[in-house]
Amino acid sequence: MIREEQGTKYVLVSQHGQFIPESHKIEVDGSDYYVVGGRPPHKPGSTGRVYCKKIVDDAEREWFPNVIDAKWMPLNEYHTKLTLEYQQWCRISGYPQVSADEQRPRTPADHIWLACFDIRWDAE
Repeated sequence: MIREEQGTKYVLVSQHGQFIPESHKIEVDGSDYYVVGGRPPHKPGSTGRVYCKKIVDDAEREWFPNVIDAKWMPLNEYHTKLTLEYQQWCRISGYPQVSADEQRPRTPADHIWLACFDIRWDAE
């Protein structure tokens, strides 16, 4: 999920850095929920909020991101992190790196990296 706060675009990611889209299913205290929205940090020291809806009865909840093991990350930082991970994977695997301009993925890692690249630029 991508949201903007005070001119900065943020992406909701798990504590392990995986993108969390809207309608992502989570479990909190034994109950299943869908992530339906959120608000990125509005000031330094803030963690923002995540809005979820309970699957069984549509009850809505608002939590700090850490309740669902998530965090808001500036979109440009997220893109940089993914790019570095992709480049490292290419070096280790021996596959040539596809350029963002080429748009012709050859490996699963190419697909993932280009999809994230598209998320970054489509959101701007």
